[in-house]
Amino acid sequence: MTQAAMNNGIVLYELKLEREMVEASLGVLTQMPKLISVLSSPIISEQEKEQLLDRIGSEMQMPEKLIIFLKVMCRHNMAEELPDIYTYYKQYWDEQHKVKRVCCIFASEPSEKQMQEIKNFLDARYEGYTLVYQTQIKPELLGGVILRVEHEEYDWSYEGRLAQMEQAIRA
Repeated sequence: MTQAAMNNGIVLYELKLEREMVEASLGVLTQMPKLISVLSSPIISEQEKEQLLDRIGSEMQMPEKLIIFLKVMCRHNMAEELPDIYTYYKQYWDEQHKVKRVCCIFASEPSEKQMQEIKNFLDARYEGYTLVYQTQIKPELLGGVILRVEHEEYDWSYEGRLAQMEQAIRA
């Protein structure tokens, strides 16, 4: 991710648009590589790109500020960076609103008791933050759970516990 993408992610945040609207719009646009390719193409005129953005913005009911932002990104040859801009926007939004995203990976569907224990542990660890949980089921774990919060990982899977025991024995 370039510094320019990060800076433009902050600019997008400072437009003070509702996150849901940005996600609904940019989330879709950044998943369309052909559209990004068209918006990045030096062969297609600036006017054609802007007309395309106006049409897409109208169909998707995008706020005018977001359409203008996208046009400016195209004018400055930043369309290829839109996926990174969007990614950084979400990270920056979370930082500003004290939100941490938690990925919980289980071998099978967790019980309510398991989830509550995890929430209690993480609530104490990340006091003052709003935690947003996402769960994944990966049967290859065999058992236990792996928790990921930004750059931290808590590996309480069977494999992780065995690796911890092996390290303790070797130490």
